[in-house]
Amino acid sequence: MVRTVASVAKALEMIADRAPDFALLDVGLVHEKSFAVAERLDALKVPFVFVPGYGNAGAFPARFAGRAEAAEP
Repeated sequence: MVRTVASVAKALEMIADRAPDFALLDVGLVHEKSFAVAERLDALKVPFVFVPGYGNAGAFPARFAGRAEAAEP
């Protein structure tokens, strides 16, 4: 099953309801960054990777710097 959300609050709610097997995260959501979601997934040991939609999405927190996939321009 694939689930998509557009806010940190909704993502955290869905994770609490049922943690995913893995996750693809876009860094920039409408008005927020998805780092809180990454922190929760990391705490639950759920594998994830950032897949920025617009190339380099800027600075990542040091603990997540290696989880960003290169996006094609």
